[in-house]
Formats: sequence, structure tokens, C-alpha cells
Amino acid sequence: MPHIIQAGWPPLLRTAGSFSRFCRVTGHKVEHTMKNLMLRILGRHIGADSSDDDRMEFVTECTAARRNGNIYIIYDEGGMSDLPEMRTTMRIDSSGGVRMKRAGKDGASSTIMEFEKGRRFNSLYHTPFGPLEMEVLTNRIVCEIDPDNLTGSLFIDYDIALRGLSETRTLLNMELFEPGMHTGTRKVDW
Repeated sequence: MPHIIQAGWPPLLRTAGSFSRFCRVTGHKVEHTMKNLMLRILGRHIGADSSDDDRMEFVTECTAARRNGNIYIIYDEGGMSDLPEMRTTMRIDSSGGVRMKRAGKDGASSTIMEFEKGRRFNSLYHTPFGPLEMEVLTNRIVCEIDPDNLTGSLFIDYDIALRGLSETRTLLNMELFEPGMHTGTRKVDW
């Protein structure tokens, strides 16, 4: 049974909608679309021992934006168990790659992960106890987010290794939907 956490953060945007501006450097028109949405995250972590299987579900408000062909998702994770409050920013680029940046509100915890099918990404996972070497190998990415209304789903299947501590396979399913709308439209087959 997954852990269900409902976060009650206020919206991250004061206004939402489409607008454009001109780049000060190039003079080109830059198109933006921003929306306040709900985000449902289903995660499954599978350890080296198949009996080590942890599932979680998290629902929160988020800001979704489209800028220059990229989609951005920004959300807060607050105080789950003993974890610090975090702000997560995800960028889904037009080529299908995903970049996730998590920064602790305490300033001591942060990490950046990049996902591109078949590619290894090495980084440091910064914790209050010091940095840990981290390696991510992306097995699969499925992005079904509508670039016009910024709703839909993102699925990432990846292996993560923290040097000397653990190796885990992670299945991450994210759904963006309008507040008040039904979630769970995408079947998650673990």
C-alpha cells in the first residue's frame, strides 16, 4: 500500500496565462505559458534485494510553464518524515531529455539529475552530512504532456547508485492535472 501525502502549499504563481516578451540580448520574441496545476507523483524504489520494495504517492500544487519549447514543472515537497523541505524544478526539453534540480530550503541539501535514455549521469548529492557521489542511468522516459494545456504525464525508469551506500531502481510516474479534475487517468503497471 503506498504512502499518501497531501501537501497544502499555496499556489506558486500569482498569475497564470500566456504572455510574451522580447529578449534584451537578441530582440527575439519569447513565448511563455504558465499554469497553476495539481501534481500527482507515484514512485516505486526497488532495491537490490527484491523484497526491498518501497512505494509512495504524493499530491501537491505545482506551477507548469512552457518557454521556448521546453516544459518546466516547479513544486515544493514539505517536511515528509525526516526529510528537509525541498523545491524541485524539472525541465523537459523538446528532445525528450529531463533535468531535475532539487534544492533544500535549508540551503544544505541539493542535487541535480539528468535523464536521457541510455545515458549515465554523474553528480554529487549534497546532504547536511556532506556530498555523496551519485550515478543515474536512465532506462526509459515516456512524456505525454500536452504542450498547449500543460497537462498529462511523465514516466521515468532509472537506476541510481549512491557510492558506497545503495543501488536502487526507481520508477517515477508524474501526472499534471487541473485542480478539481480526476487523477489516475494513466494506468501505472509496476
